[in-house]
Amino acid sequence: MRTVFFDFVTHYGGAQRVVVELASNLRDHVELEILDAYGACAPFRAAVIEAGLPCQTLEAGARRIAVGHRGHRVRRALACALSAPGLLDISRRLRRSLRLHPPDLIWTTSVKALAVLALAQSGRRAPVVFHLQGRPPGGFGIADQYLLRSRVQAFMVVSEALRQDLAELGIPPERVRLVPNSVDVERLRLRAQLAPLAPFPEGGGLRILLPGTLVPAKGHACAIRALARIAACGVDAVLWLAGDEPPGQPSDYSRHLRSLAHQGGISERVFFLGWREDMPQLMAASSIVVLPSRSEGLPRSLLEAMALERPVVATPVGGVTELIEHGCTGWLFDVDDDTGLANSVMASLDERRREVVVSAALNRVQQRYGPERQTCAALDVFRSALIGKIFTGRSRHQPRRPGGGHDDRAAE
Repeated sequence: MRTVFFDFVTHYGGAQRVVVELASNLRDHVELEILDAYGACAPFRAAVIEAGLPCQTLEAGARRIAVGHRGHRVRRALACALSAPGLLDISRRLRRSLRLHPPDLIWTTSVKALAVLALAQSGRRAPVVFHLQGRPPGGFGIADQYLLRSRVQAFMVVSEALRQDLAELGIPPERVRLVPNSVDVERLRLRAQLAPLAPFPEGGGLRILLPGTLVPAKGHACAIRALARIAACGVDAVLWLAGDEPPGQPSDYSRHLRSLAHQGGISERVFFLGWREDMPQLMAASSIVVLPSRSEGLPRSLLEAMALERPVVATPVGGVTELIEHGCTGWLFDVDDDTGLANSVMASLDERRREVVVSAALNRVQQRYGPERQTCAALDVFRSALIGKIFTGRSRHQPRRPGGGHDDRAAE
């Protein structure tokens, strides 16, 4: 089964890490190649090379690699118009690649990739598997919904919450399969023991880590306000923000967060660490991992923290509640509730309770989120997409003769 992963990778976050690790596990079962539209994300390219995965860049050095301007309709529309010539060029290059080496299956994670695939594929269309790892900040637009319904043969979702999201869009349930994220616990623990690639901030008896791209949906402001409450209780706590600003993101967001920390009198306690390649080491050095997100799929960062026996505190969004049972495998608090976040962090300081919770969390990860389970589930989706395409192809392109059966000449 020749499989192509095609997408526009401009940032190396949790979703892209999931793709690289799943692709690494799948290559023992399928012939797999990665088509990276721009080749603009150095960490993604490095991870692909390290994994030994074949990769082709369609248009290196492209100037406009992200639309951006979310929340600004006019500016976003203008950016889309300016990006159109480049996307048409990508579609031509993609069409050429697919003709030279026809795939049996195409795997992607973005609606943008679906749109370009629709332009690139003519005649024989390889079935498409869409890997949904989270809900877009603004939801799926009308054009997005059309592409999902008409261009995708099978969906992989990382949580039951996302399965429900697709059901609400009218996607037939038989086309949607649960393929949860995974973590190799032993391999992760070995990585966590390596020396860090950069020094960790000094100070802080309680080191609170928030691993997440610097976008408002990750709830950094809530974490900063919670830190001010924790510090006011006399706790020597610091906040580590591990993540960078993605392309197309307004650069004033980090300035807003710094200003918020200054207003709360905790500037010296908030550290902006940027993108970290040594996240396992960073997690192991932290006291607790928090994720005050407004939207999530099934956060890989929480899986890794639980595997490393770090207590976790998060909002009950998306698939988070499938990982965290409040007071049992972690703590939950409401979205934008900095008081709830502060109280949950304080609750984790009880050493006896903490030991019970992290042990239960590790047990849950080991039982439910192993790489083998994810790989088998993904292979089932790929096979179902291929079978569905065969039947669909016959019904569309081979009209029945009056006496029954198919007209073989129609397929020639």
